[in-house]
Amino acid sequence: MADFYTRLKNTAERMIEQYGRQISLVEKVKTGTSYNPIISERLYPIYAVQSEYKSSDIDGSLIQSNDKRFLVYSETAIPKTDMQLLDNEKKYSIVNVKETKPGNTNIFYEIQARL
Repeated sequence: MADFYTRLKNTAERMIEQYGRQISLVEKVKTGTSYNPIISERLYPIYAVQSEYKSSDIDGSLIQSNDKRFLVYSETAIPKTDMQLLDNEKKYSIVNVKETKPGNTNIFYEIQARL
């Protein structure tokens, strides 16, 4: 079964690269002391396919009209809600992350992002 999931992961990665584009996952990194922290940003290159939510999915609170859906795969970082997506100079806050992971193989992440 693991071989099947590996093939599925490879197919998802290939399709996201083919139909998506490279964007960045932005992580805020704190260094220095707790009373005088230095906050910098670490960028992770990822591939993503962006899509809109269907109007029937938009409820105005959990999913808002300006929210975007990104299908992402990343070899370098795991997307989290305290990170951001940088796409063509636009920074999106990550509202929700769903991981598609049958067994031990991570296939891709579905990210709900908001401007």
